[in-house]
Amino acid sequence: IPEDLAVHRVASRVKKGGHSVPEAKIRGRYQRLWSLVSQAITLCDSATLYNNSRSKMTIVGRFADGVYTGDATLPSWFPQPLREIAILPDQ
Repeated sequence: IPEDLAVHRVASRVKKGGHSVPEAKIRGRYQRLWSLVSQAITLCDSATLYNNSRSKMTIVGRFADGVYTGDATLPSWFPQPLREIAILPDQ
């Protein structure tokens, strides 16, 4: 999901009585997350990434043995560390 949406989701949760997380902490975690995810993907037999920013989830990336096997059309918010490993096999 886009970084701003992650911040918005926490704010919505707080309005419903949930616990708060400082925005800077959310953004910092978001930025650190993607390099860890990309490292994990390279170690997996298969991985599927979903966009859950809307009510219906959609697949935005599939990897097999660390190689991107999905569509070349990535969402604009797709994090850079994932873009770096999402090189199509025929390129």
